[in-house]
Amino acid sequence: MKRTIAFALLALVCLFEGMGSDDINRGAYIPYYRLQFLSGAENTLGRPGWSPSPRPWEGQFLADTTRELPSSWQDASWETRLPAVYNTFYLHIPLDEDFLSGKTPNPRHLAYLRSFISPNPIQIQLSLIGGSRDFLPLIADEPFIQRLADLCGEQGFDGINLDWEFPATPKAHEKAGLSELARKLKEVLPEKALLTAAVSRWRLPDQDFFPHLDGVNLMAYDGFGRHATFLTAQADTENLLTRMNLDPAKVSLGLPFYGRKFRGDDPEYWSGTLDYKSIVERFSPLPEDNEAGGYFFNGPKTIEEKTLWAKKRGMEGIFVWEPFHDARGERSLSVAIQQALTASKQEDDGPAVATTESQPSS
Repeated sequence: MKRTIAFALLALVCLFEGMGSDDINRGAYIPYYRLQFLSGAENTLGRPGWSPSPRPWEGQFLADTTRELPSSWQDASWETRLPAVYNTFYLHIPLDEDFLSGKTPNPRHLAYLRSFISPNPIQIQLSLIGGSRDFLPLIADEPFIQRLADLCGEQGFDGINLDWEFPATPKAHEKAGLSELARKLKEVLPEKALLTAAVSRWRLPDQDFFPHLDGVNLMAYDGFGRHATFLTAQADTENLLTRMNLDPAKVSLGLPFYGRKFRGDDPEYWSGTLDYKSIVERFSPLPEDNEAGGYFFNGPKTIEEKTLWAKKRGMEGIFVWEPFHDARGERSLSVAIQQALTASKQEDDGPAVATTESQPSS
């Protein structure tokens, strides 16, 4: 038994070390409240409490009531697995009263996140999520704009990620507002700080928004019908690149770690949402499956295909929402990402050349 565990951990180490600096960007959105449930968080962040944030998931996260989240593969902890797979993190915080009053982001959250990803060369951006009613009043608020810039200096964020959740049909003044916010932010951010944004094909900002950005995260999910197929991911990407005249190297492809039930007669399209880990636990889908129990999702094979396609298309990389929805062992989507990139790197490097030591002549 001990030999089996040791071999499995050794295999994971080899897999992780196979990733080189020439690999694509691998981002992960981390809801700030999720950090307090990681192993060791009690010592750093204080006693964890029930998250007040609304969760649309049909399945409750059992880990939300415990001190630490369960492992997703083998016996490795989250602190080991997250930096092994991902190299960019978006600390996701609502643009609410807590943020406006200075309660969030709590410096301890960022310090704790950095504590288990350092000394790896990993990037952390502050991701703000809100709707038009949250963002629009702040566009002319110069202290707010400056505070975002100061957070990059004072707390050491590597950039700001805007997750402006437009309504189904965004109005012209909403789009113009987002472009203006991006322009003002870019002017005051520290020289090395990045400005990025999460966008959807179906609710795209104006074209003049994108020149202000250093990177674009395409949320290629939550689509009509089967939610996030391989073909729709390709279509969403090509649509964005063509309509906004973007370089693929500036765009990352979004991968969902959750599934949705589709119901065409529902104005919201979906009658249910469930995290991937719970889908695996309830329905035991095969790696090539993308539907189980009525939920449409991305299994390991589809995640591999999307990851490889994003790399071959010359995209900046991929990102996931969110790694804590992942499953265990061979069903892990994070492992699927890693395996795909490792295989691609080996293919790019070509077959190993056998060598023999020269023998002294007799």
